Amino acid sequence: MAKNAHLVLDERATIEVRIRERASFTEIGRELGKDPSTISKEVRLHSQTVRKDSFNPCSKRSTCDEYGTACSKCKLQYSKSCKRCPRVKCYEHCKQFEVLVCNKLKKPPYVCNGCIQRQSCKLEKHIYSAKSAQKNYETTRSESRQGIAITPEELKRVDAIVSPLVKLGQSIHMICVNNADDIMLDEKTIYNYIDAGLLSVDNVDLPRKVRYRTRSHKKPVRVDKQCHVGRTYEDFEAYLAANPDIPVVEMDSVEGRKGGKVLLTIYFRNSSLMLAFIRDNNTAKSVTEIFDWLYEQLGHEVFTSLFQVILTDRGSEFTNPLAIEFNKGNGRRDLAEFLKDLKEHMAIKVTSDGGVDKLQADLNIDAVMAFLDKQRRDLFDFAAAVDTKDPDLGNASGTAINFRYMDLDADCDSLGTELKDTFRRLKLFIDVYFQITGQGDFTNEEFDIVFNMDLPVNETDIINNAVNSNGLLSKRTILQNHPWVTDVDEELARIDEEKKAAMEEYGDGIHAVIGGGDPYEAFEACQAAVNE
Repeated sequence: MAKNAHLVLDERATIEVRIRERASFTEIGRELGKDPSTISKEVRLHSQTVRKDSFNPCSKRSTCDEYGTACSKCKLQYSKSCKRCPRVKCYEHCKQFEVLVCNKLKKPPYVCNGCIQRQSCKLEKHIYSAKSAQKNYETTRSESRQGIAITPEELKRVDAIVSPLVKLGQSIHMICVNNADDIMLDEKTIYNYIDAGLLSVDNVDLPRKVRYRTRSHKKPVRVDKQCHVGRTYEDFEAYLAANPDIPVVEMDSVEGRKGGKVLLTIYFRNSSLMLAFIRDNNTAKSVTEIFDWLYEQLGHEVFTSLFQVILTDRGSEFTNPLAIEFNKGNGRRDLAEFLKDLKEHMAIKVTSDGGVDKLQADLNIDAVMAFLDKQRRDLFDFAAAVDTKDPDLGNASGTAINFRYMDLDADCDSLGTELKDTFRRLKLFIDVYFQITGQGDFTNEEFDIVFNMDLPVNETDIINNAVNSNGLLSKRTILQNHPWVTDVDEELARIDEEKKAAMEEYGDGIHAVIGGGDPYEAFEACQAAVNE
């Protein structure tokens, strides 16, 4: 995990997107290389409170029965609940008002970004925004660096040493050299204190400083880090992995003498060709001008085929990628954006002598459907799976079904064997733990591990086999394999109850028929004759 590293805008944007996708802090931290507690602190610290016009925090807002009596001065005697009252914050005057706080905000992710009820919820919402979080972070960092890092007592002590010597005509350099152990500040800090008016002396008391002309400094180039969102090297690698055959162009700047002309190099990986263009200065505008010229000279088709992906560093001259991706007419230079504009605006921008032709692709629907069907069958064959949508599956016999699930059944048996061994090893560990902790000896305890592997069966075949096995197998064995029987003992008890009930009703007649034989056997014989 990264230590002592502040989050940047790209990382905050990733947090916002992943929270919306309902990812945990652990998953986000693993993706960004940060500790989950860092992600949690970031979200809780920079979340914003949002209230809509329909905001109503009352826990009884949907079951209110005050009927316009909540406000003593209310002139709108509504027959509906107070939640429909147009008065703002009328719930604050209700005696039965109870604040409702969403329980989802008390646990991760502590915000409403990924909540499915976000649009319909009338409660106060907590939203995490990457842009707002970055702005708050920069503001806090700037404010923390303002002021001076010295106590009033220390400042008074330094002033007592420096100011008298300055008034005697000594320079700040000489004062710092002769009194380094007492002052313990450098010359730059002393000058800053004088400029800020913190000491008893002023710049007027420094004869040489008043004669200095203020030096001109170049305004630093501020890089908008927002331009890097979605354009990081990780994004480039992911895109290249998904599109391995796409041509890549590398672009960089070569500086010579400071303040002199600069070269823009464009290297084509697929052909090992490098182009170089001379620029007067190293600015983003100069790069844009070169690409505008290339687009005009090459044309749309050639340009888009050559410059599909451009890889650069994070130099200030490449901080305006949109100017490279779009032409002067504010139209994107690739086909994807062209299709997007066509879909959204239902219009195509052409030149004065251009036009649009309709293209129609003639497809053989039967061939396409056959190809898709073959792809589906190949997919199931490769995965050794069973196509449950196969129309022949419902009419298949039990033997045919078993053959279809044979591969999956074998895999399950192998996995079950490994899991059983794992559970036995776990029991060994538990037994040793109980022995060490003095909780008892359970090493002789027996247990069995049973995996219920449910397979589709043809119940008709099973029932017919059970009927045909009558007289060959015991009733218990037949009932154990019957698909409708879950408890064999209970089913046998029910059969005995039915026999007893029949004997109570017809016992004498059955006993007379068999001439004093076993009544139960007589009952079964009569029942079999009736069934036949």
